[in-house]
Amino acid sequence: MPALNLPNLNFNIDSGTDKQTLEQIVDSLSKYRKELNFLLMNLDTDNMPFIESKLTDIDGNLSSVVQTVDAINLTVGSNTGDISNLQIQANSISSTVAGNTGDISAVTQTANAVTLDFANLKTLTGGQQINNGVTTISPTGIKVQHTNFPGQYSEMRADGFIRKWAYGEGAYLNDIYIIQNISSGNSYSYPITKTLTLPTRFKNRTNTKILLVPRLFKESDLTYFVSASQVKRWTSQIMLSLNVESTNFNLTYPTIVVSAYLYIKKFSEATETYDEDWNDVTFDLIAIGV
Repeated sequence: MPALNLPNLNFNIDSGTDKQTLEQIVDSLSKYRKELNFLLMNLDTDNMPFIESKLTDIDGNLSSVVQTVDAINLTVGSNTGDISNLQIQANSISSTVAGNTGDISAVTQTANAVTLDFANLKTLTGGQQINNGVTTISPTGIKVQHTNFPGQYSEMRADGFIRKWAYGEGAYLNDIYIIQNISSGNSYSYPITKTLTLPTRFKNRTNTKILLVPRLFKESDLTYFVSASQVKRWTSQIMLSLNVESTNFNLTYPTIVVSAYLYIKKFSEATETYDEDWNDVTFDLIAIGV
């Protein structure tokens, strides 16, 4: 684009201005008009790739418009730190609103999608949640109402899944692991324990619930008779022990230490002493991750 050759306007007009001076003024204005017409007729993306307009005041408020051949960008800001921006392109529209407290929300719309981003989740109407039919998104989770059961819902929270029933909330199982038919071993003359391991996904999940379910234990010789009137040996105490003694969820494969035995205490007529046995118990272990 050629350089503009604008004449110098340095005239003082008063009651004594003569005709020649006035003619020079008119001639200069005519040249300005020609140069400006030439400029407007030759504007293109090479000599003017964008148009920008910006307004500010002494208080710090501002607004700006930036227009290029493929986008329009609008920005408005206040002196308190709030600012909004809207960008329009051929294939998308994006808007961002930032508050002076750090809250930010953004919406991006394309032909096949709408994306919402929130620094701090607020509602579209100023509350603390977004409602869409039976679904509610709030700072505590995502809730879906059960349309056939008024007042009941399922909700995903930070610590798991909840099912609201008519008379209270129940927790959905987040994980479950079962070891079946565990044998504690043969009979011993002392209490025995057994160490079991869980999959690595249970590491650091200290709220895991452990359930022990007995399957088989027996003692057939409870009383020994020499004759119908004479007892040689009899059982004075039977006790089933099936307990979690300790856990360690800090390991890659968490461990569960279980005491599992059938305690038998018998009195012997011949020796007049008590014999003690800790017999085998078969059981299942159920680990419920929460």
